[in-house]
Amino acid sequence: AAAAGSEPPAAKPGRRRRRAADIEAQAVADVELQAPAPEAVLADVRSLDEGILFGHYAVLLPGDEPAEVNLRSGAAGAALCTCLDFALSEDASCPHVQAVLAHVQADPGRAAAWAAGPQAVASRIGLQHAATRRLLWLPGTECPPALAQLAQHLLTAQDLDDEALPRLLRLARESGHDLQVDEAVWAHLALQRDARWRVHRLEALLPQGPGSTALADLRPEPLLPLQLEGALFAVCAGRCILADDAVLQPVQQALAAAELLRRHFGVERVLVLAAGDALERWRRLLPAGAAGWSLLALDHLAGDHELHRQLAPELVIVEEPADGGLWVDAERAAALLRLPPALAIVLPAAGWLD
Repeated sequence: AAAAGSEPPAAKPGRRRRRAADIEAQAVADVELQAPAPEAVLADVRSLDEGILFGHYAVLLPGDEPAEVNLRSGAAGAALCTCLDFALSEDASCPHVQAVLAHVQADPGRAAAWAAGPQAVASRIGLQHAATRRLLWLPGTECPPALAQLAQHLLTAQDLDDEALPRLLRLARESGHDLQVDEAVWAHLALQRDARWRVHRLEALLPQGPGSTALADLRPEPLLPLQLEGALFAVCAGRCILADDAVLQPVQQALAAAELLRRHFGVERVLVLAAGDALERWRRLLPAGAAGWSLLALDHLAGDHELHRQLAPELVIVEEPADGGLWVDAERAAALLRLPPALAIVLPAAGWLD
């Protein structure tokens, strides 16, 4: 549109036709804006804890598998869901969690209770799911101020002290207050403690790091310092992606990491998951007389749950197939998440950088 005051007194016929076309287009746009928006997908949300807002909900979305959501507090990322989307999310959310939140906010009474927060007498420490796991502090209505203050200080620290939870439990006991800790919290802290122990042990065993002579015989062929760095990183992290350049042979790094875990950390059973046509290459790379190694095709991953349980691997190495797609298939992704070991190495497909 022309700026105000710039319109000439008499517009030419061509200008009038253009303005008419503009007005018609604007009229069509206005009609489209006034058209009703498509109806939102309705979810069937049912409380499993009658009369309790912060509790468990059964959620069924059209064309989806049923899921169960545990609404623990009004804090962002505090809800839990049993679906695969939640397990793979980086923000602790999924359509089922969003459906429960919408269900809560749709009723004024529920919305007011939501704003007030959980009214449980006891306090609880849970695990907050997201790309980074964190501890979730859920104070009870009768939580002593001193306990709430100490919990806020200890649980939000950058590095959680091993004595943080024992201190809180001791103070709660002395105050006569019920403080509950979810099992997932203890498992999470155990993983962190094990990782710190691996770092300290390797520092003591290998004072020169990748240059230590004790690393010279990890593989039949000598490894470059950068390859040894990758292997040491995998051992220290416990669960990682070795997304290194193909020239540095991430497979060799994974095998070196497995040997370090076998020598110094008691790992005996290793499961390798790769495309069927890559398994023979893995067999050739295994150390002579290797015991405790199992090689299985990724193609049958979803149907091998019972076999994985019987093998009881302590370390799983997953090599993505050449076409990628490790997590695209829902059944395969769910099967990967069911694997039990705390130690895992994922090797991306060769073109991961692209």
